[in-house]
Amino acid sequence: MINLKTSILSLCFTTIFTISGTALFGQAKFGLKAGVNFAKQKIRPERTIIPSSNTSFNLQAFADIKILEDISIRPGLSITGKGNRLKHIEFVNATTNLIYLEIPLNAVIKLPIRRLGKFYTGGGLYTAYGLTGKIKGEGFEVGVYGNNNLFNEKGLYNRPDLGLNFLGGFELKNGLLVNIEYELGMINTFRSDAVQPGFTAKNRALSISLGVLL
Repeated sequence: MINLKTSILSLCFTTIFTISGTALFGQAKFGLKAGVNFAKQKIRPERTIIPSSNTSFNLQAFADIKILEDISIRPGLSITGKGNRLKHIEFVNATTNLIYLEIPLNAVIKLPIRRLGKFYTGGGLYTAYGLTGKIKGEGFEVGVYGNNNLFNEKGLYNRPDLGLNFLGGFELKNGLLVNIEYELGMINTFRSDAVQPGFTAKNRALSISLGVLL
């Protein structure tokens, strides 16, 4: 079984060295983007839980590293919000807010658009580490998890997350970006000792953001 903490650290160092080495030859541009997340979790089984989307945020610094004329690699470092809203037989309209430190690594293909800039599309992987999480709901916030961090040693969630990225958008000639991204979590984020046997939760997030290439 892959140690996710080790993989996150490895990807961090790989990203840093890739950016540094490529930038020396003038092939890298750097950018910032921020926007809104519509986050949800795929929870199984659903016999007592009905999840829906929760609105959060994303903030990312990234590099755009040209490897061919219209193909680039985009490593980044993000602070991003995930979670969900739940309806449950024991509480109503509970909201889970999870904040992650995330490292995406995407490959991007760019297609020129006359006079405007470029359309891009691509995908890749992300690794993430849970920083803090809260759950609120009528009669639930003061319950077993109270004001505790949902990622602590007695929390509901494991800190590591891992998944796939799919993205597309427009890169205008003045450097402005319009970006749409979907993240598909691949691992169960519930702590096995915090939920009933068989329960799983996988992160999902649709992101819309604006940015700039510097």
